[in-house]
Amino acid sequence: MKKIIDISNNNGDKILCWSKIAKCCDGAIFKATEGTTFKDKYLNIFYDEAKKQEGFEVGVYHFLRTTTPARSQAINFYETIKELDIDIIPVLDIEGQEFEGQAEKWANEFIDEFINLTGLRPMIYTNRYFCESEFSLKFRQENLWWLAEYNPGLKNVAGADVGLWQYTENGLIVGISGKVDINKVISN
Repeated sequence: MKKIIDISNNNGDKILCWSKIAKCCDGAIFKATEGTTFKDKYLNIFYDEAKKQEGFEVGVYHFLRTTTPARSQAINFYETIKELDIDIIPVLDIEGQEFEGQAEKWANEFIDEFINLTGLRPMIYTNRYFCESEFSLKFRQENLWWLAEYNPGLKNVAGADVGLWQYTENGLIVGISGKVDINKVISN
C-alpha cells in the first residue's frame, strides 16, 4: 500500500533529505495556499526537490477559511498551482469550528469555481467525524475523500469514497526531523 506524507510551512526547516524521504514514501502532498492571499513559502522548494526523486508523486492542497469568499480562494489556489506538474488530485482541506454547519456550502462554492478553472473536482480532506456531521450523504457520494482517523483502522463513512487515509500526525520518516502526517492510499 502506498505511503504519502503531507507537509507545509510548519515542516519547512525539518525537511532534511528528499532522497531519504523518497526511499520511505511514495509521495507527498504540499500545502499550497490558505485563504485568498497566503501562499506557502516552502511550496516551490518542496516541489522542486520532490520532483527530482524518481517515481515520487506530488500533490497540493488548499486550506479553506471563512474569512474570504470560497470562490476567491479557489482562484488563489489555481493561480498558485497552475504551472505545477502534479500527480495526485488537488485537495481542498476543510475542517474546524469556523464553518458552523456551513461546511458543505463553503465546499460547494470552492469546488464549483475550481472545476470552472481546471475541469477537475478536488479531493476533500477532513477528519471522519467532520465528514459525517457536516456533509450530506449526496455530497459524500459526489466526492473523493482524504480522511484523518488516528484510531486503529479507518471506520466506514456512509457514501464516502476514501482515496487517502491519514492514520497518524506523529509519524517518523527518515529524512525529516520531527513528526509528520502519514497517509495510506486506499483507492486510486
